[in-house]
Amino acid sequence: MSKPFKILLFLLPLTAAPVRATPVQASAPLADQLKRCRTLTDTTTRLACYDAMAVLPGRSRDPAPRRVLNEDKEGPLTTTLRTASVGGDGRWIFTLAQGGRWLQTDDAPLGRRPNPGDAVEVRAGALGSYRLKVKTGPSIKVRPLD
Repeated sequence: MSKPFKILLFLLPLTAAPVRATPVQASAPLADQLKRCRTLTDTTTRLACYDAMAVLPGRSRDPAPRRVLNEDKEGPLTTTLRTASVGGDGRWIFTLAQGGRWLQTDDAPLGRRPNPGDAVEVRAGALGSYRLKVKTGPSIKVRPLD
């Protein structure tokens, strides 16, 4: 059976019985509401009918505002470096003074080898990523290990 034929077979029962155009009621089953909306001739009214069906009772159409991680903290995390080592894949692993560990996720060079006690700044990047900067060197992409 071809796909267009299956679609036609599915839609055929919806078009078989004519339905009188009446306003959508919240208690009517979904199929009845669809039939009522389908019979409306004015495009604006028909669209409003479908829109009214699309909203769930007790819910708003507007999406909830996105939550931001660490809302109470503003700005970057500034601390000192405890250790820095290169992993087997050539990417850096940083351990900060507070004990947090961060793994480099990009291939950007650091410029110089970081030393224990160096100032480190971790700030939020785009799309949930993080950027780490040692002293005045370039920032690199990192992700938390712990």
